[in-house]
Amino acid sequence: MIGKHWTWIRNWDCRKILLSFRGADRRREIFHRRRFLATLEMADDTMNFILTKNDDWNAVAQAVARELEPGMILGLSGPLGAGKTTFVQYLAEELGAKSRPKSPTFTLVREYPLEEKYSMIKRLIHVDAYRIDHPEDLLPLNLDEELAVPGTIVAIEWPENAALWIERRNDRYREVKILVNEDQSREVNFAE
Repeated sequence: MIGKHWTWIRNWDCRKILLSFRGADRRREIFHRRRFLATLEMADDTMNFILTKNDDWNAVAQAVARELEPGMILGLSGPLGAGKTTFVQYLAEELGAKSRPKSPTFTLVREYPLEEKYSMIKRLIHVDAYRIDHPEDLLPLNLDEELAVPGTIVAIEWPENAALWIERRNDRYREVKILVNEDQSREVNFAE
C-alpha cells in the first residue's frame, strides 16, 4: 500500500534519501545533502514526482519497486522521449538486474533476470507496445505465459496499445504516467 509513514530509500551511489509521508500535508520534498532532488506529492493512492535531472529517476524507481509484487503489470505511458525506457533502466537496477535494459522497440520484448531484492521478484519482462496495432499482435509475444512464470513482473511501454490485454488483468495492473513539462522537467505519477 502506498503511503507509508516513513520510508528510507537508498540512492544509486549509496547515499540515503528520506521520503516523508506524515500528517495532513500531502506535499513532501526529497533532500540529499541539502540539495533539492525531486518533489513528491501524495494524493490518495497516487505518488506524484517532479524530476529535474536524470538521476532523479532513481528515487522514483526505488519508491515504485517497494510497491511491486510478482505477477504485476506496470504500464508506462508518456510521449516519445519522456523517459519510459530510462525509468525501466533505473527500476531494473533497483530490482537487481545483472544487465542494463535496452529499448525493446525493435524486438518488442526483452527479459532481465533479477536478484530477489523485493518480494520474490526474479524476472522483469520489458515490452514496447508502440508498434502494436491490433490486440492479436500481442499473441506472438506470449505475455500470459511469461507472466505465469513465478516471480515475474511485466513493464509495458505504450499500454494504451495493449489495452484489451491489460483490461483482462486489471487487478494486477499499476500505471506510471510521465509528462514532459515546458522546462523539460518530468512529472511522474504512479497510481495504485
